[in-house]
Amino acid sequence: MRKVSKTNNSKKGFSLVETIMVIAIIVIILSATAFSLLKIVKNLPWEEIVGENPFTVSATK
Repeated sequence: MRKVSKTNNSKKGFSLVETIMVIAIIVIILSATAFSLLKIVKNLPWEEIVGENPFTVSATK
């Protein structure tokens, strides 16, 4: 008779900790990107594009 070997109970997929770590890394990358984009948008020549800078605070309004 042939011996029947046990099948490997290999886990497929990701664990909860791995998924949370990937999400955390993505959030860190997106926040750094958003911060950089906001700096770029804030320094655009808004007066030439729209006529006024929406990021400046004016007390005359």
